[in-house]
Parts: sequence; C-alpha cells; structure tokens
Amino acid sequence: ALDDGGAVGAPAGMDWGQLVVAVERAAGGSESEAAATALREVAKRTASAGTEEEAANAGALEAAVRAMGRHGAHAGVQYYACTAIFNICWGTDAAGRQRAQRAADAG
Repeated sequence: ALDDGGAVGAPAGMDWGQLVVAVERAAGGSESEAAATALREVAKRTASAGTEEEAANAGALEAAVRAMGRHGAHAGVQYYACTAIFNICWGTDAAGRQRAQRAADAG
C-alpha cells in the first residue's frame, strides 16, 4: 500500500480550480511526485459524498487521465488518479453515468 502520510506541500488549501491546475501542471511536467501529491488531494476530497459533480466540472477527470498517461510508470500517480476517477464516477444516477462516460471519453 502507498503511504498516505502528509507530504510537504500538499495542496489542501486550494479550491477545485486551483487543484485541477496543479494536477495539470504536474501532469505536463516531469515531476511525478508533484502529480501524485496533487492527485492524492483530489482522491481525498472526492472520497466525501457530494463532491463528485464539482470535481468533474472543474476538470478533475480529464486532468487525472492526462496525469496517468504522462506518468505511467509512477505507482503513486496511477493509484491516486484511479482512486480519484473512481470517486468522481461514483453513482448509479444519470449524473454518475454521465461522469463515467466523460471519464471514458477522456481516455
């Protein structure tokens, strides 16, 4: 299991828009640890019910998919991105199915 213990610089105080930008920046660069840290925060926030739609609307699904593609060999990025995607896509209602389709469309 991956250590979830508080990495220095974890973006806990960021709003959804800022957090997605942090994931995007890290996904576009070579710093896998930064991507894992940002994705860990997305996964943590989306573990609470009712956050799925806000996260999806901020672009968290697409950012997580891009991070997975860019950092394919980094276990932390893969783990936290998958967790975030799972959490965001949670739900059997129409909105949940739409988020799941959106994740599939992202790649």
